[in-house]
Amino acid sequence: MSVSSVSGTSTTTNSSATSNYTLGTDAFLQILVAQLKNQNPLNPAEPQDFVAELAQLSSVEQLTNISKAMDGLKEITGNSTAGTWVSSIGKSMNVLDVYLSEGDYVTFSPDDDFDQITLTLENQADETTKTVTLSSTDPLIYTVEDSESYKITGLTAKKGGGQVDVAVNVYRIIRGVQIADSGVQLVAGDGRMYPASDVKLITQ
Repeated sequence: MSVSSVSGTSTTTNSSATSNYTLGTDAFLQILVAQLKNQNPLNPAEPQDFVAELAQLSSVEQLTNISKAMDGLKEITGNSTAGTWVSSIGKSMNVLDVYLSEGDYVTFSPDDDFDQITLTLENQADETTKTVTLSSTDPLIYTVEDSESYKITGLTAKKGGGQVDVAVNVYRIIRGVQIADSGVQLVAGDGRMYPASDVKLITQ
């Protein structure tokens, strides 16, 4: 019984991956040849048994090629997604957070008429606090104009002697885009990162 040479071929730019793949194929063939040499001549293996083993080798080759193709597709898709988000750098993203840095801003949405809104900010460098006060005639927005980073630690709205419920929306400028295992991350001015999938609104 003669055995013809069987070899798998794979085209790739990764020489290391090609080498590992070739060794795997050679090892498979060595085992097959050893089986032929050492089989009992009085009870030889059936031809279909070797055909089945060769079919397994073909399956291994196909799975290897599919895996490489999927890796390439994943890389291309990741780069394409990142490229799409790069165009958002310099714009503002609406995030569910309490941190602010230069250029970031917050908008206020009181539930009722008010006399005054008070926003308390803690400086992240020295932990000092500052208070921002808006009257009913002021625009319902506050923008960080200095180079410090802050954390919102308090927010109240009052009408006469009573409290008024007020919501706040935080908008942070997108300073960069990074690719992580979890997906695209948008970077704010203080280095904090937000998953692009969590950002629902981007404004100019």
